[in-house]
Amino acid sequence: MLIEYDHRLIELLIIFAYCLTVTVSTELIFALMCCLRSRDDLKLVALANVLTNPWVVFANALLADTNLQELGLIALEAAAIACEAYIYHKYCPTLKHPIGFSIGANAFSLASGYLIAYLYYLSFC
Repeated sequence: MLIEYDHRLIELLIIFAYCLTVTVSTELIFALMCCLRSRDDLKLVALANVLTNPWVVFANALLADTNLQELGLIALEAAAIACEAYIYHKYCPTLKHPIGFSIGANAFSLASGYLIAYLYYLSFC
């Protein structure tokens, strides 16, 4: 029982690390494409994702293999977009459209994650 628990915990930590790495990387790329160049702005993008991504990943893991997974993911992403947009609005005055930026960054990140998962599936299955 202890070995099984440790295995699941390690697997969950790996998933957290992977998701956070992909999310922060892709959203920083999106920020650079949107001409955010200030180190402080880029740090804020990374920090906003460090604050929101683990909650989304954890809640999505709880909903895995349920009928609510797709609807739950939409609600979780909407909550993350709202939280990040608030952070950008409050602390990034150079960003003119924080809600639009947050929607675009999250869509880019989500699509990138699905693309990486699909390519991984194609190469190993």
